[in-house]
Amino acid sequence: MNTAKKVMRFTGGAGLLDEVELRMNRAAEGSMDEAKQMFGDAIEQMTIDDARGILTGPDDSATRYFEGKMTNPLLAKMRPIVER
Repeated sequence: MNTAKKVMRFTGGAGLLDEVELRMNRAAEGSMDEAKQMFGDAIEQMTIDDARGILTGPDDSATRYFEGKMTNPLLAKMRPIVER
């Protein structure tokens, strides 16, 4: 992103890139309530085996668990926000 910004600034188009970055940040901020709910749902759905796998698995086990539970639902919720 920094390289793109440098090129855009050099060519006089940094404002457009700044606007895209701002809109993406606003979209992410706007999705926080949805993401919190999804985290809560993923925790509620966690089984004993899931918890054991997180505790005894590799360092990124929790990340993998939430990634598996949340990627598709989060993408479905975020896509319309980002597209707007």
